[in-house]
Amino acid sequence: MKFKSRKTLFLGLIIWITTILLLSYSFIFYFQEGLNKEFFIFLSISLITVSFFLWIWLDTYYEIKDNYLHYKSGPIFGKIEIDRIKKITTNKTMYVGLKPALATKGLIINYDRYSDIYISPVTPWLFIETLKKTNPNIIIEK
Repeated sequence: MKFKSRKTLFLGLIIWITTILLLSYSFIFYFQEGLNKEFFIFLSISLITVSFFLWIWLDTYYEIKDNYLHYKSGPIFGKIEIDRIKKITTNKTMYVGLKPALATKGLIINYDRYSDIYISPVTPWLFIETLKKTNPNIIIEK
């Protein structure tokens, strides 16, 4: 089952404003300086940055299949065996570590001994219920 990431307005504004500003500056640079080496360098950096931000914004999701939790956020991806998940903390935000998420107050998933990941599915309780079907021993901490 596939779950999209919840998206906050704040992060969306940062991404879209940055995108608009970089592309606007590229056009301004073009009209002031014309086609020169500096313009192409600036345009290349702007397009790479915009592509990276949009890739993360449009391609962040979580999928539960074949006894694994798969996560993807742009270039960040991986999988965790569901049987290794020990505890899920709900409605919290993790500020350091692996965070393939686009919102605050999501889920902190603890697996193995000292490993954790922060995610923010749109429907957290359905996500947890789906995980617990595979591993009923998962502890839910509110």
